[in-house]
Amino acid sequence: MDGNRARKATVVFQDRIDAALGERKNDHLADSFLPVEVRIDGARCVVNVRVYYSNHCWTRTRKDEPEDTVLFYEHHSDWVDERVFCETRWKFSLQLPEIVASLPHSLCLRGRSKQIFYRVKADESKDGYAGWYVCARLRAIQKKQEITLSIRSVHYRTNRPEDTRGGPQRFWALFWDFYKDLRSNHDWVAAGEAKINPPE
Repeated sequence: MDGNRARKATVVFQDRIDAALGERKNDHLADSFLPVEVRIDGARCVVNVRVYYSNHCWTRTRKDEPEDTVLFYEHHSDWVDERVFCETRWKFSLQLPEIVASLPHSLCLRGRSKQIFYRVKADESKDGYAGWYVCARLRAIQKKQEITLSIRSVHYRTNRPEDTRGGPQRFWALFWDFYKDLRSNHDWVAAGEAKINPPE
């Protein structure tokens, strides 16, 4: 599992990745499913969302490191992002499966292009928005007929993420805004719902 499916690396150096990780493993960043509860005509249903983790969960942009420490090159329209191993992010990523599992009821910020920001841990030594954030994005993959949540990055920041709007909302509420429009336009979406049987 190289963790780069949510952000497309155009050049990958597997030998450098192996050397940088050493005895560390990225098994915790394997693809998984997140059950999200929705209500359809009053009935409780579960939608299974496939979760992907980007290499940005354990790498960062190169600063002063030698060029031969670059693990991934990501080519964008006007720049190239050179990704190097980040010990701090990798250690934090060990918490991600548990964080993602608790996400449906967590307070998040709405970003543009179906992005969602979740402040996992506030920095009590600073005011405002300082802390560790998970940046995720919801997508519908028509070809595979599945809904995905890509964990695009986990990072520390001192300010509110750019392009966020409104106050914090529960993840399930943000998911419903995304899901209801998708459901009305694609038959395969409703076909993937599983009803939750009421207790007898």
